[in-house]
Amino acid sequence: MDTNPDLFNEVVASLRGGTTLAELSETLTECVKASRETGKVSTLILELKIKAQRSTGEYELADRIKTKIPEMERGVTLLFGTPDGGLEREDPCARTSHQRRMLNARPGSA
Repeated sequence: MDTNPDLFNEVVASLRGGTTLAELSETLTECVKASRETGKVSTLILELKIKAQRSTGEYELADRIKTKIPEMERGVTLLFGTPDGGLEREDPCARTSHQRRMLNARPGSA
């Protein structure tokens, strides 16, 4: 069976007037960047659905681009709870006696 070795490239280039090829190129770049930045694996899949129109000899092709692009791991923030239900960056138990006096001082009570 004779096959055209360029058939796949030609078909992908013609899908939706070249829009699919442009999207694939852009998505490939995103995958490469994400893999470089995270050290994780990216996945890019081109799905083609091909439907024959028996009476006319035409074929209807529908494409779909699927990706799995890794994300950077997000750090966590450590905060300390206060008795009144708030959150603070500094440990209230580790405050100096001077800091505690300043926080406990009421306005006008000097």
